Amino acid sequence: MHSRAYLFFGVLLLCLLPQQFVYGEISDAVIIPSREYRFIYGGIRDLHTVASLGIHTYAFLTDAYYLGLSSKVPDKFEPFAAAIQQTCWSFMLTIWPHEFGHWTRAKQVGGEFVFVKFHFPWPDARMDLPEDIDLFSEALTSVGGFEINNLMRKMIMDDYYSRNYSFANLGVHAFIQQIYYPAYAFIVAPLVSGKWINPEDPHTWIHTMGDPVESIQLSYRNYSGIPVPEEGQGVDPGLAAFYRETLIMSLVWTFIDPGFYEGLRAFGVKMNDNSGYMQPRFFGNDKNAWVYGTMFNATPLGYELYFNNHIRLKGKYFNTSIRYGRPFDNIGISFNMPSVLQTSFFRLGVETGYWYQEPFGHGIMAELRGALSLSEIFGLNLKAGWKSTGYVLGLPIERTAYFQGGIYILANWQ
Repeated sequence: MHSRAYLFFGVLLLCLLPQQFVYGEISDAVIIPSREYRFIYGGIRDLHTVASLGIHTYAFLTDAYYLGLSSKVPDKFEPFAAAIQQTCWSFMLTIWPHEFGHWTRAKQVGGEFVFVKFHFPWPDARMDLPEDIDLFSEALTSVGGFEINNLMRKMIMDDYYSRNYSFANLGVHAFIQQIYYPAYAFIVAPLVSGKWINPEDPHTWIHTMGDPVESIQLSYRNYSGIPVPEEGQGVDPGLAAFYRETLIMSLVWTFIDPGFYEGLRAFGVKMNDNSGYMQPRFFGNDKNAWVYGTMFNATPLGYELYFNNHIRLKGKYFNTSIRYGRPFDNIGISFNMPSVLQTSFFRLGVETGYWYQEPFGHGIMAELRGALSLSEIFGLNLKAGWKSTGYVLGLPIERTAYFQGGIYILANWQ
């Protein structure tokens, strides 16, 4: 466990160090919006609470360095100090939300994700699940970690496109969340195990190496009814093929995403160039524009592929998303408009969705989001929604109403 953590930490450091020596183009002076830090709570079983805390803790800590403390560091040491602090916070606020994703989903199915020992850089933990747990619920606890990483990225990118701006440190964090699954499957797991993960080797499924292998096995077993191979038995060809398919699609769906290249672009934007201010690239003009995005998501039903459309129509932003999943039949569509109604002190947004999922049938969800400004630097965030039974990223499985509330703080570091 620890070797995986140190390896991931080292890879992050190698990725982030060059950023500190690369200067992007310095654009004309722009009016830099205030930073916004949000803190929401929807209960101890709420994944959005974990994801929001991960994003905004990371944003505050990296902003505090780049926009405050970095000016105190001697120039010749600053690039190295910046790389180390960026790597530290990127690592800790990728790994720990990931672990609490397992913890939260375990709670939802009546189990426990037990932190045996807290230490740097990775906790010792174990999963204690009910003896009679079904394969779907067990798979849900396995994917819960990557689910948080995907949820954090989705929240950052949705804000980026809807507001038409973000900051480079958040772009970097979104990039790390996006590549975590394929990097784990293709790099970390093979290096730690000392060999390439061979899906045709029974030991791969008997002694699972990491969440991608385990969650793929559980979702496929649930779909096919074929048990884990025992010593000396061959591996079901369908399982081996599904493993390869999942990993290939995690790469393809990452590399065709314009948001992936926005994340790469963020590495070249210095935080002292307009405080790292970035604007997304759309096709069109200020009034009418469009860009697509993709997302790969590991689920207890297999994997999901999202195709998102970010649209500005007469200056008003909204997005639509369609998704397709395998091996269980899993299709869905959603519509999201963050600002249906907006005044100087209040904003109301709405999201609706429909899906068909083989184990659950047809399902719908609807959600209202409100933001109320109480002063120039402080306000409230509220969210209320309802969903029918089915899997939706970050939400409970059962038919339920859900609520979240919290605060936001605006800060101008200039």
